[in-house]
Amino acid sequence: MSGVNVIDLDKWRERNVTESYLQLLRKLGNSDDEASLRAAALPMSLLSFQHLVYPLDEKLTLSGLGYDYGIEVEVAQSSAASLHYNGNMKPWLELGIPDYRKYWKRFLAQDERFMDECNVSP
Repeated sequence: MSGVNVIDLDKWRERNVTESYLQLLRKLGNSDDEASLRAAALPMSLLSFQHLVYPLDEKLTLSGLGYDYGIEVEVAQSSAASLHYNGNMKPWLELGIPDYRKYWKRFLAQDERFMDECNVSP
């Protein structure tokens, strides 16, 4: 599960997804080794979300904002419900694509307590 995810929290609770994941973690992630736990994270997620994940219409998300300089954002954003900064040039990094950074900045919560711990270059 990578990319953009939309989660129905009522369904999440109703289907007890957290407990399902924690059971798998206890069963498969019985190592104190961080590398082993990281390696187990994707299979555990796939098993926990099995039959609960549905693809979103591609038109809802504008992807490529972290690697593609050629996106006509003004045209595409009129139909996109979300902007996905996939790729290495995240807007909060200095190497972020300047033309796309302004869209991210609109939603930047600088007063958020966790922002102080992030390497953010607004």
